[in-house]
Order: sequence, then C-alpha cells, then structure tokens
Amino acid sequence: MSVFLLPEEIWMHVFKYLSKSDRMEVRSCCKYFKRLVDHRSLWKDEIIVLRRIRSYNSNFWKTLRCRMLTAVVVVNPNIKECKQIVTSLPWLRSVTIDLSNVDSDVLTNLSSLRELKRLVIRTCHRSLALAKSLILLPQLEHLSVCRILNSVRSDIMTAISQLCNLTSLHYHEGLSPIPKKTFHALLKSLPKLKHLSLRMWTGHGSLPDDYLNLSRVALDSPGLHNGNNGLTSLELLNYMDPMLSPVALKHLPFLESLTVKYISRATEPSTCHLSAWLQSLGHLTELSVTNGHPFSAYADSLPRNLRTLSLTGMMVEPGAMASAGKKVPDILHLRYDPFVFNGPSYVAEIPGVFPLLQTLKVRSHSVSEKDLPWLGEMHQMRHLVILDARPGHCPLSSDLLCKLQDLTGYRVHVVLSGDAIDPAACLCDLY
Repeated sequence: MSVFLLPEEIWMHVFKYLSKSDRMEVRSCCKYFKRLVDHRSLWKDEIIVLRRIRSYNSNFWKTLRCRMLTAVVVVNPNIKECKQIVTSLPWLRSVTIDLSNVDSDVLTNLSSLRELKRLVIRTCHRSLALAKSLILLPQLEHLSVCRILNSVRSDIMTAISQLCNLTSLHYHEGLSPIPKKTFHALLKSLPKLKHLSLRMWTGHGSLPDDYLNLSRVALDSPGLHNGNNGLTSLELLNYMDPMLSPVALKHLPFLESLTVKYISRATEPSTCHLSAWLQSLGHLTELSVTNGHPFSAYADSLPRNLRTLSLTGMMVEPGAMASAGKKVPDILHLRYDPFVFNGPSYVAEIPGVFPLLQTLKVRSHSVSEKDLPWLGEMHQMRHLVILDARPGHCPLSSDLLCKLQDLTGYRVHVVLSGDAIDPAACLCDLY
C-alpha cells in the first residue's frame, strides 16, 4: 500500500490530532498502524481507568507497557491486583485509587513505585493503614485525601507531616475543621507547599482570625510582606461565611490563585467576606467562585492584576459586570456561568467590559443569533467554549456556528465541549 511509503514520523504527527476513539479505530486497521498508535509519544498525557483488573489478559498489560502510561485510576483493587499494576507499570507517576470496597492494606504495594509523584486517595476505610503507606512515599509532590472513613486524624496528620517534598495538598477529610495548632504544625513541616485545598465544614462556628497565618507573623509586622509566606494557591470547598473572618486572607498577601466553592447560594451581600479578602490580595491573578453571594457583593473589590475570572452559579445583577470591568478591564479568560432563572444573562455587556478577552466560556443559551454582533467586537478573542456541549453533540445549530465563523473570519475557535472531567481528581472535584 502507498500509505506505507510515508515515514513513520509523519503518521505519528497525524495521529496526535486524533481523538482517543479515533486512534483506536485506526489501530484496528492493521499491525503497522497498531504499532504506531501504541507508541508512547501518543499516550504521555493519557489516563487509564482500571476496573475489574482480574479480567485483563497478558496482551492488555503488554499494550500498556508499550504506551508507557504514567497515570492510572484504580477502582477497588485487591492486594494481588495492586501488585500486578506496580509490577507491570513501575514508572507510574500518578495514581488515583478508590478503596471503597476493599482493604486499605493494598496501599503498601505503592511503595515500589519510585517515580510516583501524585497520589489521590478516594474513600479509604482505615486511616492507620493509609498513614503507614504514606510514610513509605517520601517522594510525593501532590497528595489528595478524600473521604477517609473510621479515621483517626492524628494518624494521617503525622504521616502527611513527613512528606516534606509536597508542593500540593488536598485535604478533604473529617467532620470538623483541623484545630489551628494541629493545622499550623502540619504546614510548618511542609516547606515546599504552594497549593492548599481544604474542605470547610459549616456549623462549627468561626475559626480564629489567624487560622491561615502560616508564618505566624503579626498583621502589622513588616515581615508579612517579605514574599516568603508560602502559599500561592488556595482552594476552599464547602465554604460558607462566617467560617473565616474578613481578615483571614490578609496573612496570605502573595496569593496568586483563589478558589471558593460555597455550599449554596447566599442572599445577603453584607455578610460577604470575600470582598474584604480580595482587597488584601494585590498579587491575585486567578479567581474562581462557585455559588455564594451575588456578584455585586465583590465585583468592585477585584484585584487589579486579575487575568482569569470564573463565575459559576451565583446571581449576577444589572451593572455588576460593568463594576467589575472598571476594576479589572484586562481580564483575558472568563467563565461566565451564573444562575439564570427566566432573566437576562448580560452576556452582551462583556465586549465593552472586557475588551482584551481571549477565552470565553458560556452555556449555549447565552449565544443566540442576536448575540453574534457582540462576538465580532471582541477582536482579541480566540476561543469560545460552550459549557453544555460535547464532541458530537452541540446545542447550537450548525447555521449559527457558520455565521459565527464568518463574522469572526474564522479567528475564534469554537470548542464544543464543556469542562473536561478529570478522572484522576478526588471526589470533591468531580461532584
């Protein structure tokens, strides 16, 4: 066949542009394409989910070894199956493991993975077994702990404190906040930590003003602004005011990214502590808010350096976007997905508010034919992401998409897929 006259490098370059399902179709054509499609360069960013591991044959493991996959999600493996994984794929760098129906002792096998840098634990029944396994993984850089049942918090805290190479910690466990003294002692033992994600529990009263004062430097001390205060990224899940005080984030003036996922929508703007937090975060470049207070409660408090803004599930009132634009006209990336109930979405305001916008994420109901002219005014925009679409199915008509492309001279790439679901994320990120 003439196709075999092309160099392998050309075919592999073509295959990089195919979806995973399309690659599998090509792979089934012949042995030549099967070998090329299985080359490790085409699979370096792929994640495979392993279920019912005992059903996999030797050819399956041989294929995985050819592709040299570095990230897996493992669901309810027993000790023998876990050993099979670490033996067949000793170069794994990322493991997400769900132990909802098996014994936690299987984790001890992970100590054989010398290249393992990222570990996500989703549902574990015995904290002591988990703690013993973590101590055997001092090379970890990212750890996510989610839903540890029958847990003794001190066991896990002691184990995590020995992972001095951690740069990212997701701690989504427990029925109450970590006591301040324990929390500070833990983070003091993690000198490289830059990203912290906490699940906050409402109904336990307010935390101390200095709960996030990880450097133990007083608010009025010059040392607070010396740039050595650790965290650059903070995520608060299941949050609701007034758990953290209005001055809580003043102890983290060099924060660059903040994510707040409120447990529900709020209706009283006067109780919004986020507004006070933002006024002290002059270095913040990324802000993501889900639910919580109406946008107007903090729209005029956005830091000047903000470049990425994500708004999901809250009310956006008339004039709120204009207020935001006056504070941060240089936004480059915007997710606009507010709570809308038989009312306007105010999408048409966006071109005048954020003229430098490059990426816009919206739902299909926000893009109609009458809205096309405003899209043409956004001369810097390169990507329009439709959040409620997916490959092969788009709520927007093909005629509307053609008009959109004509209007923008094919400058804007329309992404027909919503937020990608990361199979290697913890349960709190998936739901």
